[in-house]
Amino acid sequence: MDTGIHRHDTRNSRTQTPTGAQAQTASQALRLTMHSIRLGRTMNKPAQSRKTFAPRVLAAVITAAGVAVTAPASAARIGSTPQFPVGITMGSPTGALPPVPGLWLIDKGSFQGADSVNAYGQRTGTTTTVWTNNAQLMWVPGFKVLGAQYAAFVRNLGAVNITLKTPTGLTSQHSGLPDTEIIPANLSWKLSQHLYFDAELGIYLKDGDYKNQPHRLNIGQNATTYEPNFSLSYLDDNWQLTAHALFDINGWNHDAGYVNGEKVGYRNGTTFDLDYTLFHKTGHWSYGVVGYFLRQISNDKGPAELNGGKPEQYAAGIGTQYDFGKVKLMGTYTHDYHARNIGQKDMLIVYLSVKAL
Repeated sequence: MDTGIHRHDTRNSRTQTPTGAQAQTASQALRLTMHSIRLGRTMNKPAQSRKTFAPRVLAAVITAAGVAVTAPASAARIGSTPQFPVGITMGSPTGALPPVPGLWLIDKGSFQGADSVNAYGQRTGTTTTVWTNNAQLMWVPGFKVLGAQYAAFVRNLGAVNITLKTPTGLTSQHSGLPDTEIIPANLSWKLSQHLYFDAELGIYLKDGDYKNQPHRLNIGQNATTYEPNFSLSYLDDNWQLTAHALFDINGWNHDAGYVNGEKVGYRNGTTFDLDYTLFHKTGHWSYGVVGYFLRQISNDKGPAELNGGKPEQYAAGIGTQYDFGKVKLMGTYTHDYHARNIGQKDMLIVYLSVKAL
């Protein structure tokens, strides 16, 4: 979600007219997974591979933030980013659902500043700035399925603004809507007094802002993505420990770019993301360590000219939350300590959760 921003680049600048590294770089620069997440257009050598982290973000609620490109057929398409905005669920006890029925509105705003790095972690000179605001709806009806508490979500309801600057001085800016994520079934089991396990399947629709035009920053992916999620949370009066793992299984984008003047399709490989939280609770306050890990774990399918390198990054930071009762307010800050083929970023997320009904 994914958000983002998670990522991170402007997600899909894909005009892939292989007329030279400079044109590709500019285009690549245009994009950042949320992410995921990234942008790029220099796709010849590893050192040119850029994936500026782009925001796909938004995932609202809990996932709204925004996002964040060799070997042939082994990496994410230039100008594309993971659908899930990496880090978007940091601070949240995603293994457990609210204990009472209701409808929750979760809104997340994020800011990300990123430097595109290549396969060796070297800066390419392209930078991205991403602002996102997203909302998510969570419905907990109060019944169980297979012994688990049931919920349904709609995520990635919001907007993303991306500004990209290339080493040649080209600046591009674009605002748009991300791909909506539908979660028809979320199941949370209480394994013991303090331990919870959650599983869900999310589906990203192809309804985000996307056009196959040169030097355009795209927010949507133009491909359906399936996202199985698994969370484990330990909750007691003093501590919240959560690990949230997921896989983005991407479909085909049949309008991914042009190679030798012909329109081509592309399918990004599957990515793995892990968000983690270790919070200590004192009264209404919670605070502690947060972070995430992202890696592409399978090969791409499509023309080698569009291959932008497998993204990889991990980050750590801090977070704090205040619980007002029906309203919760949280903030997190993270820094990428390791990044490859993506935007190496600093990210700030502000989270607001309100019980609407």
